[in-house]
Parts: sequence; structure tokens; C-alpha cells
Amino acid sequence: MSPDPQKMFTFWKFNFNGRFKKTAPENSGKPFYSNCFVPEAVKERAKRDFLVALKAEHIELISIDEEFSMSGDDIDFEDDGNLYWIGFYREMEREGQAVFDVWHIYPDE
Repeated sequence: MSPDPQKMFTFWKFNFNGRFKKTAPENSGKPFYSNCFVPEAVKERAKRDFLVALKAEHIELISIDEEFSMSGDDIDFEDDGNLYWIGFYREMEREGQAVFDVWHIYPDE
């Protein structure tokens, strides 16, 4: 079911490389790749919220590989091929804050 068109929002997706800080409760010091979805239309505020979310998760940012914005209007909520986007959109809608994809931890060298 599609969200109410009056309540659709824009979000930013950041594809990034990071490293868990020594203070992280899990995976301390391990580098990884992930994505962060931030419900915010303005790029500068989205980036600020992204950096705040990283800090809360005890993550050091290494690099942002890609960043782009999308709107709920860009997602076909009736197409099962969009389950990835729908899932994160719904989670942002529910949480009202930045949400992370899974941590793809790089193997130890």
C-alpha cells in the first residue's frame, strides 16, 4: 500500500566506508561498507544528520562513495521489485531518523 501522497518525504542515501571506533560495543576497529538513509530534503542537513548517526553508532567515516536524494514519489510501492527501497522508506517513516543498512565487514587482513 502506498503512503499518503500528502505525507511523502524526500530522503538522502549515503553509500560509505567506515570503521567502528574502539568504543563500539561490537566489531571494534573493524572496517566496513554500508548505506545510510536519512529522511531530510536539504543536503546539508541530511549530511549533518548522517554524521550524527555515525557518531551515535561509534563509527569513524572513511569515505562517502556516493550520495543522492530520492522522494517517496520515486518509489512504486505496488512493485515487489522495490522491496529494498520500500523497506527503508517505511523504516525512516516509522523511526523519523537516519537508518543504516547491514554492515558489510571487510575480512581481516
